[in-house]
Amino acid sequence: MTFGSKNAGTRIAEKTLAIAKKYQFTEFTLNLLTLLRESYTTQVDKRRFIEYNQQIDHYLQLLEAELTSEELLDMLQMESRLRKVSHDDLLALSQKLYAQQVEIVNQFESFKIRLNHYRLTVIYNALHGNLDAVRTACDDARAYLNANSNLSQRVRIGEFGLLKLQAFVNNQQANIILDEIDDLLECFTIGGINWFLTLEFGIQAHIQCGDYQRAYELWMTGHRSGALPRTSPRIQEMWFIFEAYLNVFNMVGSIVMTPDVGQIDDISTYTAAAPELSKEQASYNVHILITQICLMIIASEFETAMKRMEYLRLYVSQYLKATKDSPLRWFITRITDLAKAKFDVDRFEHSKGRNETLQRNGKSSMSSEEFREVLSLDVLFQSILDHIQRNQRQTKERVTRPTSQKSLNNEVQ
Repeated sequence: MTFGSKNAGTRIAEKTLAIAKKYQFTEFTLNLLTLLRESYTTQVDKRRFIEYNQQIDHYLQLLEAELTSEELLDMLQMESRLRKVSHDDLLALSQKLYAQQVEIVNQFESFKIRLNHYRLTVIYNALHGNLDAVRTACDDARAYLNANSNLSQRVRIGEFGLLKLQAFVNNQQANIILDEIDDLLECFTIGGINWFLTLEFGIQAHIQCGDYQRAYELWMTGHRSGALPRTSPRIQEMWFIFEAYLNVFNMVGSIVMTPDVGQIDDISTYTAAAPELSKEQASYNVHILITQICLMIIASEFETAMKRMEYLRLYVSQYLKATKDSPLRWFITRITDLAKAKFDVDRFEHSKGRNETLQRNGKSSMSSEEFREVLSLDVLFQSILDHIQRNQRQTKERVTRPTSQKSLNNEVQ
C-alpha cells in the first residue's frame, strides 16, 4: 500500500486480518482494519468502509479493555512488591481491582482479558487465604487453555500450575499439590526462570512434607543444570540459602548430601562470621543467620550461637516487618527459651508455657517487607530439638553404662 500497490496490499491485509483475528492479536487487528478502511475509502466502497469502521470501533473498545485489564493486574503485582504495604491494605486494594476486572470480563471476551482475569483471581484469593478458589481458578485457566489449543502454549499451562504451587506452599499446604511438581517441571525449558521457580517451590513443598531427601534431589537438579550462574541474583541467592538449610538437615541426619558439591565446603568456615548489616539484604541475611545459629547449636557451640542471635534480633527490630505472632519472632522466642533452659530439652519441655506451638493465620502476605519462610521454622526448630535430645540421651547412656558394668563386677567378685 505504501508504494501504490493498493489492490495487492488490500488482499494481503485481508488474509493477514483473518490470521490476526484467529490468534486474537488485537493491536495487529486494529492496524489492519485501519489500513483496509483507508483502502476502501480510496476505492469509494461505502459498504466495506462502514463494515470495517464498525469493526474498528469494536476493537478500539476491546483494546482499551485489554490495556485496562493489564493495568489492574500490573498494579496489584507492583503494590504487592512495594515496601511498607500492609497486608490489610493489599486486601482492600485487591478487592477493588478484582471488582473492576470482573466488570471487564463480563463486558468483553478475549484471550488476553480471560488470562489476566485468571491471574488476578489467583492473586486475589491467595491474599485472602482461599486456597480452594486458587485451585479452581488455576484449573479453570488450564482447562480454558487446553480448549483453545490454537492460542495456548505449554508454558502458559505451566504458568498456572506454578501459581497454584506457589499459593499452596506459601500457605503451608504443599501436601495437596506434591504429586503435580514433576509434571510441572516438564512445562518449562530447563534453566529458564519458571523452571527454577518450580524447583524452588518444589523444594519447599517437599521440605514441608518431610521428604528432605527429595528436596535435596531437586536442589541438585538445579545445581547440576549448569544454568545457575546465568540466572538472576535472586535465584542464585535462593540456591545458596537452600544449601545452607539442607546442610542443617544433613548435620542432624535427616538427609545424606554428596560431599564437595555446592558452595559450603566447610561448616566452621560458613559459621565463622556474621553477614554484614544491610537493609537491602535483610531477608537474605536473616536466612543466613538462622542457619548459622542452627549449625552452631548442633555443634554444641551454644555461647557463640547466642551471640549470633543478637544480630538476628537487630534485623527483626530495625529492618524486617515481623509481627508478634510471626514465625520469625516465634523462632527467636523458642531459641531464647531453650538457651534459658541451658539447652536441656527435658528442662525446656517442662518449662511452663515455653513450648508453645506456632499458630498460623492461614493467609499469606505478598508484602516484600515481611519475612518469608524458606521452610517452616517450627519444623526446623523441632529438628534441632530432636537432635539435641538424641545427643543428651546418648551421653547419659555412655555415663551410666560403665557404672552399671562396675556394679556387676563388684557383685561377681
